[in-house]
Amino acid sequence: DNDYYSYQRFNYGSMTEIISRLDVGRHRITVSYSDDSSNLFYSATYKLWVKHDIKLSLKKVKVKKSAKKLTIKATLKVDGKLAKNKKLKFKFNGKKYTAKTNKKGVAKITIKKKILKKLKKGKKVKYEVSYGKHKATKKVKVKK
Repeated sequence: DNDYYSYQRFNYGSMTEIISRLDVGRHRITVSYSDDSSNLFYSATYKLWVKHDIKLSLKKVKVKKSAKKLTIKATLKVDGKLAKNKKLKFKFNGKKYTAKTNKKGVAKITIKKKILKKLKKGKKVKYEVSYGKHKATKKVKVKK
């Protein structure tokens, strides 16, 4: 269970609004409510799996062995809207990185020169980004 939310009718709005704010994954939600005619309170706990329409795109880059640095950018859209402040996991040539998306839904990482120098000219390098179970992958040839 990722999070624990307590729902009360007057404090948080509708259940749909709360679920739409949840991140992808498993959650446990406790709903508390009362019958207006009595002073009795009722409570129920539900486990739910939140899925969203996720589009993850990765920009194509040119990888040069002689470059000072390499910036890789990825864009995340959740339910058709740019997603801000979400953690994306990057992988470049087997090494892992993480970055958060900005208000435009873009996350970026910078690969430093010492890593680029170790790449072999003419070989293909794989880089990918993931959010939950969603992945985007690209391969590019290393240039001088």
